[in-house]
Amino acid sequence: GALLRSIDGGATWTTLTADSAWDLVSIGFPGDEVGLIVGNYNMGEFAGMGVIGRSTDKGLIWNFAKTEYAELHYIDVVPHEHAWVLGREALVYTTDGGQVWEHAASRIPGINALLFMDIQRGWEVGDNGLLRYSSDGGWSWQDKLKMTDESLTCLAIPEPDIVYIAGNSFLAVSVNHGRNWVMDTVSHKFRFVDIDAVDHVVFAAGSGGQLIILKY
Repeated sequence: GALLRSIDGGATWTTLTADSAWDLVSIGFPGDEVGLIVGNYNMGEFAGMGVIGRSTDKGLIWNFAKTEYAELHYIDVVPHEHAWVLGREALVYTTDGGQVWEHAASRIPGINALLFMDIQRGWEVGDNGLLRYSSDGGWSWQDKLKMTDESLTCLAIPEPDIVYIAGNSFLAVSVNHGRNWVMDTVSHKFRFVDIDAVDHVVFAAGSGGQLIILKY
C-alpha cells in the first residue's frame, strides 16, 4: 500500500494513506486532474484479486474498489480519459477516466506490458518473445515478428513510427512502425524492466542498477 506524491518535480515526496493489504504496482494520469492506480490484495480472502484506485484531485485523495480480475500488473493511459489495465487473463479499459470499466477480450497468458499510441493503435510484449499489435483498441491482436525466445518486458513509442522493445538480455528498435527491426548486438546480461523516452533520448533501466541511454 505504499503511495507517495510529489508536487515539486520529485525533489520531495509526501506519503499518502493506503491499505497495507494492497500491493500497488502501476500508476498513470489520463487527465490533468484524474489519476488511476492498480494493484492486488496481498492477504485475506481476496488475495490475488485486483484493485483499481481513482483520484480526481491530482493524486491527493484516492478511492479504491475491488475488481473481479486477478493479478493486475500494468496500466497504460492515453490522454484524455482513456486507459487500459492489464491483468493475468484480462484486459480492461475505460473511456471516461476510470468511472466505468469494460472487459475488452479474453487474454492469453504471459503478456507483460502494453502501450497504446492513441485510442486505437497499440503494442504489447510478453514471454517467449511475444510481440503483438492492435489497431482496434485492444479487441484483437496480430502476432508480429518473433526475434527472441527471451521474455520481453517493456516498450516505448516516442514517435508514431518509432518503437523500442526490451526484455531479458534483449533490446530492439523499429523506425517504420514495426515492419523492420534492428536488434542491439551488445550482450546485455541483465533484465530490462522499464524503458521511456524524453525528447530524443531513450532511457532503458534494468536489473542490477543498469541504465542505458540511447539517442535517436
